[in-house]
Amino acid sequence: MEQLGLSMVRLIQMKTLKMHFSKKRKLIMKKKGKKKKKRDQRPE
Repeated sequence: MEQLGLSMVRLIQMKTLKMHFSKKRKLIMKKKGKKKKKRDQRPE
């Protein structure tokens, strides 16, 4: 049971890490690619 709980916590941590990563990457992409703004105007 303890092992399962640990793996669940790890999974959640990985997910949150990925969320933070993708957000940061999107911010960087926005700063870098201002020319591509027209094509990529989908609201999240």
